[in-house]
Amino acid sequence: MFPKISSIGFTSSLLVVAVACLVALTASYGIAAKPESGDIVARWGKKVITKQDVEARISQYAPELQEKLKDPAQRQQYLESLVQIQIAGAEAKAQKLDKRKNVAQRIDDAINSILVQEYINDIVKKLKKPTDQEAEAFFTANRNDYTTPASIRAQHILIALKPDAKPEDVTAAEAKAKTVYDELAAGADFGKLAEKYSDDSESKGKGGDLGTFNAAQMPPEFSQPVLAMKKDELGRPFRTPFGFHIVKVNDIIPARQMEFKEVKEDVLTRLDNESRGKVVSEELERLKKKYKVKIY
Repeated sequence: MFPKISSIGFTSSLLVVAVACLVALTASYGIAAKPESGDIVARWGKKVITKQDVEARISQYAPELQEKLKDPAQRQQYLESLVQIQIAGAEAKAQKLDKRKNVAQRIDDAINSILVQEYINDIVKKLKKPTDQEAEAFFTANRNDYTTPASIRAQHILIALKPDAKPEDVTAAEAKAKTVYDELAAGADFGKLAEKYSDDSESKGKGGDLGTFNAAQMPPEFSQPVLAMKKDELGRPFRTPFGFHIVKVNDIIPARQMEFKEVKEDVLTRLDNESRGKVVSEELERLKKKYKVKIY
């Protein structure tokens, strides 16, 4: 009934490009002193890249990239990208491209971005983790933030209609929806009519069953009239941008206050994030004063 966003996976080449972009910011031309010859995985000029260099870089990436780079072929492509970046970077320096004003500014921004991440990491590492007692106290004071919303289990039949449909098409769709509604009101089986008439390919094979949902999970044009219905009620046809809907509410699950044990980890994470945000904000304000910042 409603459009879904499909996930997009990395291809092998895109993975290498993505990793290469990260390497571009973190690659260092200084190689560890006196590497063991057995640890050398690449050599260019007087420089070498060791297995340890590669592992150190990969360890900084997101878990999903680390997992992909366990594959020998992906690892080899990654190493090739790393070498390409280093030799191209060396040649760019030889041609003094790093002295160009616009390039120098971007290099400076990249360096500062990396340094700021490390600086903030050092600050937040010193923070104490919130305790279970603090989390429970916060939960008690903010119970309204931890409730499950009211939800509904319903079936529907969709008579599809384009948002820009011509008046005669709207009239025909509305008439069809009313005919189906009259059959249901007369006692026809909802599931059978859904399979026969519904244009919702996802639910018609299940008798129009939409499962359980709350207001946030459906477009408001659909959820508002449905959530206003009562249990076992058959609603009259109503229109949304998708067409005309006939809905039967099978169950209503009221909002529920959650228990602390259900949300404990969420509360701890929230407190930790708030603590981090506070200390970083305070530190940045301190630095503004220290460096006498003025923004015009």
